[in-house]
Amino acid sequence: MEVLKRARISSRLGLPSQFFMGAFDQLAKQNPGLILCLLLILTVAALSLAMSAFVTASRTRRQLGSLLEGVRGETLEQMLRAHMTERAAQAQLIDDHARQIATLTTKMESTKRYLGIVRYDAFNDVGGEQSFALALYDETGHGAIISSVVGRNSARVYCKEIEAGQAKKDLSQEEQSALEAAARNRAMARQSTR
Repeated sequence: MEVLKRARISSRLGLPSQFFMGAFDQLAKQNPGLILCLLLILTVAALSLAMSAFVTASRTRRQLGSLLEGVRGETLEQMLRAHMTERAAQAQLIDDHARQIATLTTKMESTKRYLGIVRYDAFNDVGGEQSFALALYDETGHGAIISSVVGRNSARVYCKEIEAGQAKKDLSQEEQSALEAAARNRAMARQSTR
């Protein structure tokens, strides 16, 4: 006990560590069983800490192993490389589709896709509404009106140009009705895309 008191006093006074080593040697000579017990306790504590660290490391390794290993057994690096390759391919595909959509949009403006048709009897002696007027035009209103007039002994076909939604020549009542039907179809199509 005297040795421990001296050690405490020397630590308060800032005496060199040689004094502590000397005090420890003196304590070991006086009571070797106590030192042995202290070393045994420290050894058991160190082994317990080591086992705990080993168990924790094993658990962490298993968890990370399942996280870092893919379905097919590839590593995280391989999975990331494959993912980046797939992303680059998808980005290229999206760019290709965007170009195709732009091309199709441009082409659709000049596609004669709005139409109106009126069937009628051109003559009293011919029935069955075999005559017709067909109006076709694109997004800008350019197109044509095709008329077929069917009689008992003849059939005639006429074509009139449309620019900006207006005919360049005078229209018959049926042709005007066909042009108005095409305009209604265009208006409905524009309304549905908004």
